[in-house]
Amino acid sequence: MDNFTYSNSVKYIFGEGQVDQVGAEVARVGKRVLLVHGQEHLKRTGVKGRIVASLKAAGVEVLELGGVHPNPRVSLVREGIRICRERGVDVLLGAGGGSTCDTTKAIAFGVFLEQDVWEAYETFHQQMHGNPVARPAVPARCLPFGIVMTKPGTGSDFDYTSVLSNRETGEKLMVINKVMYPGFAIIEPSLAATLPREQAAFGVADIMTHVLEQ
Repeated sequence: MDNFTYSNSVKYIFGEGQVDQVGAEVARVGKRVLLVHGQEHLKRTGVKGRIVASLKAAGVEVLELGGVHPNPRVSLVREGIRICRERGVDVLLGAGGGSTCDTTKAIAFGVFLEQDVWEAYETFHQQMHGNPVARPAVPARCLPFGIVMTKPGTGSDFDYTSVLSNRETGEKLMVINKVMYPGFAIIEPSLAATLPREQAAFGVADIMTHVLEQ
């Protein structure tokens, strides 16, 4: 299998050993990164250590936001927005699967919102159903961000959609806006082999569902 770099709005960096390029990619756009990730898998497989080492070698200060769950939660996004504002984060990096991608995207544009980030999802939902709204759902800019994709499935590393869940209201809503294209996405194929068997099966089902949806 050949390594390659492909750009179609998103700079796609594919192949073995490519995770080690993440520091150089992040350093092009910022010096203080918020690393957004899930729970234990990234650390257990050693991928998190590789990412952090690459970032630090590139002179990037690393802050962390862990705890992303399937059906990503707006509560964690709010925490990420708070950290970015208080600590002066200038770039985001999501590492994991589709839920991590969606969480990272929401933080990236949510930093520039005057209202609560969930209102953006409600506003977009109203727009989709033809209801007039007073302001756009998403601001014209977001923090630059990249993705290290360790679980293929949703395609969120290559699109401009974010889906969030609100456990307080029982809702799951989306926002679609081209401002949310990742600046880059790194895919190292062998990382998918570290997934538990059932997670790999879920990813295959997710891929087929999204293809058929389109």
